[in-house]
Order: sequence, then structure tokens, then C-alpha cells
Amino acid sequence: AKKGSRYAVALERRKKLAQELTEGRAALEEVKARQVELDELQARQADLVRPDALNALQERARLLAAQLEQAESQVRAVRQGKDQLSISLKEQEAARGALSRFEADLLKLQQLSQAVRDDEGRLPELKSQAGEAQTAYEACRKEGERLGEEERHLRAVKDRQAVSGKYAELSAKLLEAQKLDAEVAEFSELMQSDPVTAERVDRLQRIENQREVLEGRLSAESPVIEVRYESGVSPSIAVDGEVVGDGQRLNATDLVRLVIPGVGSIEVSPGGGESREGCTDQLSRLTEERDDMLGKLSVADLVGAREKLAERQARDMAMSQAIARLRAVAPDGVQSLRTDVADLENQLGSRDELQSGDEAWADGDQLDERLAAVGSALASARELYRERLEVRDRTSKLLAEAETEARSRLTQRDDLAGQIGDEAGLKEARSEMAQRAEAADRKANEALRTLSALEETAPKDNELAELRGRLESARLDCQRADQDAQALRERMVELSTQIEMAGASGIGRRVGECEGELGRAESDVVRIEADIAALRLLQTALREAREKARDRLIAPLKKRLAPYLKTVFDQAEVQFQEGFVPGGLVRGGGSLEAIDALSDGTQEQLAILVRLAYARMLADGGSDVPLILDDPLAYSDGERIAQMFAALQSASEHHQVVVLTCRDDSFRQLGGTRLELGDWQQVTELG
Repeated sequence: AKKGSRYAVALERRKKLAQELTEGRAALEEVKARQVELDELQARQADLVRPDALNALQERARLLAAQLEQAESQVRAVRQGKDQLSISLKEQEAARGALSRFEADLLKLQQLSQAVRDDEGRLPELKSQAGEAQTAYEACRKEGERLGEEERHLRAVKDRQAVSGKYAELSAKLLEAQKLDAEVAEFSELMQSDPVTAERVDRLQRIENQREVLEGRLSAESPVIEVRYESGVSPSIAVDGEVVGDGQRLNATDLVRLVIPGVGSIEVSPGGGESREGCTDQLSRLTEERDDMLGKLSVADLVGAREKLAERQARDMAMSQAIARLRAVAPDGVQSLRTDVADLENQLGSRDELQSGDEAWADGDQLDERLAAVGSALASARELYRERLEVRDRTSKLLAEAETEARSRLTQRDDLAGQIGDEAGLKEARSEMAQRAEAADRKANEALRTLSALEETAPKDNELAELRGRLESARLDCQRADQDAQALRERMVELSTQIEMAGASGIGRRVGECEGELGRAESDVVRIEADIAALRLLQTALREAREKARDRLIAPLKKRLAPYLKTVFDQAEVQFQEGFVPGGLVRGGGSLEAIDALSDGTQEQLAILVRLAYARMLADGGSDVPLILDDPLAYSDGERIAQMFAALQSASEHHQVVVLTCRDDSFRQLGGTRLELGDWQQVTELG
């Protein structure tokens, strides 16, 4: 429904009346509910304001407060008893702790004295073991150093042998690489001096093709002479000294003179004309260009040029093979290989000179065997070295720890003996500490008995909490009774006022009026919606008729697009939108793929195919117009480009297709007439 229309006004009126009726009925029900609530509140008011009920609530709260005061007094007495017991227990713990520490110090003094005596017998033995371990470690270390030095010397001899072998190998490769490099240079010099190139041979071929076309055209426009002899007459008519056979046909592209012995001669001229003169001039220029090209190539004809081109290509192949071999021998170039050989030569010069006896290791196997033997002996020596080192460190550590512990125990014994005194003083001090501990025990027991007596009469925590809860509940009941009475009076006044205002506003009468008006508004909406349904039916019929007309108009375009689509996409169909714009692609009976959802390559290919269909439709209608494509198929792979080339070749049979591109290699297989830029000449290309 549009804003301001007859349908929108009717809907709005029905909506407002329905809402007003709902609100009126709700207000009427609310008035009834308020009257019921007022009656209930008046009945409750009589119970809430009775004096005897309020006095009973207040008396109960006073009694509970007195009981709570007495219970809290008993709880405070218990708390004081616990504090006194805690003090007594701390005094008891201090006395007992002092006695325990004194007895522990006495026992520790006895243990330290015994340990000092044990250390005096154990230290000499540990010192002897540490000395033996140090001697064994030094002997093992010297043997390992000797073997290590021998292994380093043998590895140096082996390394020199390896460098020498590598030097011999790279020197041989350098000789081969230098030979191949000279061969490549020779081929390169021949290539630069050879005038025969593929481009010149191709140009020569095009000139011959154009000459054949021009000669064919001149032949077609020239008179045809056919010679027939009478039966039994020997051929005798001659042209340029050669006898013409019976039935032989001659084209008079130029002046032809037929000589008949004993009779005379007949001259046949081809005649003139602007077209013939143009062809003759063009043929003359092409012949002149051909002769000039043959002279530059130093050949007699096109066959000779092709033979020379084949010789050049063979040389190019041989040069490529020489370059490949050179790269295999010297991947980084001859200079790099020469540098590597010089580097190895310098390495040999920087190696240590052979020592006396090193010539015995000329046999590599014997050198490897000796290296293996020395390596094995060195590994065993290193393992033994680690074991001897571990034994030395362990014995040294044990000795150091024993000496440290002995000094520590002696110091502790002397310090402790100085703190606690002599034996007679120890006995008296222990007796005094024991008496203080017994007195603390008696005091703690008395505090515990007093606390137990108080806890038997005092209320428990849950009883005290329950009593507090009951007092709080009683006080809340008194407060709540006053609040309920006040709230009840205020609510009754509010309900009475609302009921009086509702009666004055005439809610019941207005509800009846709204019911009648809503029925009439509903009838208006039904009539308008019937008109709308008829209009929608008419709109659907018009849309279907328009779509059928569009399909009839677009059918010729789809018919001409179908073979191109089959060439590129096999089973596919293009759906068109308004204005004959492609809207999507359906492939293999699948769902419609929107144009925006297709890849860039597919979008580009569809755009070209649709243009081909338009051009074909124009050509079939007699308007033969060219289709020009500027650098197309930028997003297509090899297979799809080949399919598009097939579609373009098919289209060129019906109208001209011009393709402009800078990708010469990619479009070479497209075929067709290729246009090239060259030096200016007055030559008309025929295609």
C-alpha cells in the first residue's frame, strides 16, 4: 500500500480502530479488577488495625530482647576463659620448649664429640686415595694428547691428498671447458657473418607467394590460345623456336608470336587496362625485390635460401650442444672454473710440507686404516680420561668435603660446649627447667577446667543465632504491621479515585462505538483488496507477454551464439537480461552462474563470444561489419585459448575479424593474414 493511497488510508483506519477497541476493552477489564481489589483491601483493613494484635507483637519483641542480653553475657564469659587458657598454654609451651631444646643440645654435644674422634681416623685414608687418582689422571691425559697430535697429522696428510685429487680433476675439466669455449666462439663468429636468417627466408617466401598470385591474375585476364592440327598433320607451329603440340593451351600474358612454317606468323597481344598495368608493375617490383634479396643471400632461388637456412640451423644446433656441454663442465663459467683451479693450487702451496715418513702413506687404504686405529685408540683414551677425571674429581671432592665437615663439627662442638657449660652445671640447669615446666602444666589444667564449666552453661552459637533471628523477626513484624496498614490505606484511596475517573470518562459507551466502526472499516479493506488482486493478475499477464516477446527477439542471437559456446564450453547456455545484456552462464544443465561470480577469464571469453554472435547476426542480415578485438584473451590458459581460436576462425568465414595484440607467440597458431611493419615500399599485399 503506497503512502496516501485509498488502500493505505483504509488499512490505517482499521488498525487505529482495532487498537482503540483493544485498549478500551483492556481499560474496562482493568476497572473491574480494581473494584475487586478494593473490596478485598476493605476486608483486610478490619484485621490489620485491631489493638490487641499490635500489643501482642510488641510484648513478644521485648521478652526476646531480654533473653538475648542474658545469652550474650554468658558468651562473653566463655570468651574471657578461652583467652586465659590461651595464655596458660603459651607459658606451658615456652617452658616445655626450653627444656626440650636444652636436652637436644646436650645430645648433640655428645654426638659431635664422637664424630670428631671418627674424623681423626678417616682423613688420612681419603688423602691417600686422592693422590693415587691424580697420578692416574696425569698419565691418561699425556697419552691422549700424544694420540690427538698423531690423528691431526694424519688428517692433514689425508686432506692434502684430497685437495691434490680435486686439483687434478678440475684441471682436466678446465682444459675441456677451454676447448668448448673456443668452439662456441667460432660458431658465434660464423653466425654473425651469415646473412641467411629465418625472417629473410620468410620474406622471400611471401614475395614468391605474391608473385604467384599476380601471375595467376594476369593469366586469368589474358587471352587463351589453343592449337589444333588436322588429322594426320604433324605439329609444326612454333613459339619462340619450340613446337607447340596438338591441343596445347597457351596464356598470352605477353606478346605471343605463332610461327607457321611456309605460311607466316600470328601475333597475339594481351591488351591493356589499368588493373593489368597495376598488376604488371607490382609483379615487376616484387621480382626486383626478390632478385635483390637473392643477391644479398648469395643464392640462386628460394630452394637455395632454404638449404643455406638449414645449414645455419644445423650450426646453431651444434653451437647449442657445445654450449650445453660447456655448462655441464663449467656451470659457473670458464673463468670461475679457472679461479677454482688456482684456488686449489694455492691450497696445495699453503699445506704443510710432508714430514719424514709421510711418503709411506701414499696408499690411501693404509692411511685410512691407521687413522681408524688411532681414532679408536683416541676414543678409548678419551673414555678412560673421563673415567680417571671423574675418579680424581670424586676423591678430591670427598676429601675436601670430609675436611670441611671435620672442621665444622669441631667448631660446633667447641661452640656448644662453651654455651651450655660443664657437666655439674648442666644437671642443675635441667632440674630448674623441669620445675618451671611442671608449674606451667598445673596452671594450664586449672584454666581448662574453668573454661569447661563456663561452656556447659553458655548457649551454643546456633542457639544464639536463632535467638537473634527471632528478635529480628518480631521487630520486623511490628514494623511491617504499621507499614501494611499505611500502604493499605493509600492503595484504597488510589483505587477509589481511579474507579471514579473511569466512570466519568464513559469507557463502556466508547467500546460499543468502536466495535461498529471497526466492522465498517473491515468491509472497506476487503473491497480494496479485491481490486488489488485483479490488478496483480493483470500485471502478471503483462509481464509474461513481455518476456515471451523478448525471447522471440533474442532467439536469433542465441541461435548464432550456440555453435561458438559449444566450441568453448561444450554444453552451455547464456541467459540474457533486459537490454540483451548477458546475465549468467548455465553449464552442463547446472544452475545459473551470475556474471560477477565467474572468473576473469570466463567473463572475457563470454564477452568475445557474444560479440561474435552479434557480428554474425549483422552479417547474415546483409550488414557485413568487421569485429575488432584489442589484446584479447589476457586471462585464458593454453587449452581455452586454443578453443577460442577455433571460434574466431569459424567466425572469420562469415565476417572479418581483426585481432590486435602484442603477444606474438601466444597468437601464432591463430592463423589468418598477419600484418607487419617494414621499410616503406609501394607494394600492395594480397591476402
